[in-house]
Amino acid sequence: MKCGCRLFSMLVLAVLFCGASAAEIPAGKVYTKAEYDLAYQVLEAMDSEKHFEIMKGEMLEMHLKAAPQLAPYKEIFMKFFDKYLVFESMKKELADIYLDLFTPEEIRELIAFYRTPLGRKMTEKTPELTLRFAQIRQNIVTKHISELQSELKKAIEAEQKNAAPAVPPVPQK
Repeated sequence: MKCGCRLFSMLVLAVLFCGASAAEIPAGKVYTKAEYDLAYQVLEAMDSEKHFEIMKGEMLEMHLKAAPQLAPYKEIFMKFFDKYLVFESMKKELADIYLDLFTPEEIRELIAFYRTPLGRKMTEKTPELTLRFAQIRQNIVTKHISELQSELKKAIEAEQKNAAPAVPPVPQK
């Protein structure tokens, strides 16, 4: 059971760290090279790669602090994240998000904003804002984790009870 709890904790950490679902381009959307170049400019203006790397480490630390039993496995998480959470390999998908949410004109305005002193400050503060927002979320989940565990336990027990084969009655003589 101890191993099962540890595995469950690791899966919860992975979902919390990585998110529950991936962003996708709406069906039928195709972007031009010029549109991607524009989206890449906003990522560059926001210093996205640098902040992506900072956040990767800070988010892992936050989640390990919330689940200290996973601390011995920190290196495994780091190797996994360094292997798969690589900015350059995600850059096109990040650009897709901007292209889906903003018009080219709005992206130009974002680029101009992120090149101003306030925009640079926003870029510098975004990792801290994100981390603080995540910490609030983590604190709420931690505060109520026993309720979640209880509900999961009930659901698992009900599922197991419903899946148990019925024992036929013993014939009486």
